Amino acid sequence: MKKLLPLFLLIFAAASFGQTRGLQVKYDKFKDETTVSYVRLNVVKTDLSMIIAADYPGEKLAKDHDEFSLSFGCRAVCFSPSLSTKLIMLVDGERITLTPLSSRPSIDLAIFMLSRVQLKKLADAKLVEFQVGSYEGVFLDPDHENIKKMLEATTATK
Repeated sequence: MKKLLPLFLLIFAAASFGQTRGLQVKYDKFKDETTVSYVRLNVVKTDLSMIIAADYPGEKLAKDHDEFSLSFGCRAVCFSPSLSTKLIMLVDGERITLTPLSSRPSIDLAIFMLSRVQLKKLADAKLVEFQVGSYEGVFLDPDHENIKKMLEATTATK
């Protein structure tokens, strides 16, 4: 998942505000690696953006992919290094708490890991509310739809 950090930073550097991008599946023939990502800019006002991503070797999966990153970031300071940057989600009322991948997240990026089971809960939920750092927000219908597409794109085919 360390490979996803440059992808995340590149998307924020090139992104214009107010966009939601659909699911993107990109195969890199030189690295023989596939990256599946969903980007939503301005999750909270114009400050915070979100990327859900997975990368795996090769062009086709031999088995279902089980590990996904959920990243929140901004172009300026959005997380205090002195405060906890836990991600707390209320998924149809059920609390899910995640700690950042790094014990010392940066001031502009926090990366969390999700299992396939957790991602499926987000996709199937009627309401997903979240708090990360001092930001609070909700997942919208396009988020749920694109997470479902991500699960399909990371499911092995026979």
